Amino acid sequence: MRRGIVTLVLVSALSLTACGESAVPAGGEAASGALAALDDSKIAGLLSTEAKAALDILGQGARTEIAAYQAQYGKLPENLSDLASLQTARTAAVAAITDALAEQVPFVRRETLEQMAGQFVDRAQMRVLDQLKAEAAAAPAESAAK
Repeated sequence: MRRGIVTLVLVSALSLTACGESAVPAGGEAASGALAALDDSKIAGLLSTEAKAALDILGQGARTEIAAYQAQYGKLPENLSDLASLQTARTAAVAAITDALAEQVPFVRRETLEQMAGQFVDRAQMRVLDQLKAEAAAAPAESAAK
């Protein structure tokens, strides 16, 4: 039942973004706004096993690449665009998530679903980077307390 409600909310929001020209401004601001309003946990609930696996692989890859960057440069990257090696895993995750969402809401344009999946993946990657930054900030405080 909960999955049905989440699907209904997702379908409603996405159908608004996929409506005719009069509903969506030329710049796509309405599409971006509606997509940004969807909660990541609701999106995650709609994902297939394959999409979840791709997202997990991306998270693990991000941790590995960030650690390698830190080892090489002595600091964490400011943003993930510094890590070009993550692009392949990101592309695979976006494709898997787009496919999973397309199964749930088949009447929404693929470009809209790709945009939504890309934003979802970007937020997931940023959570990993933010978590590592928080851990790095906590490490000196813990060693100073000892």
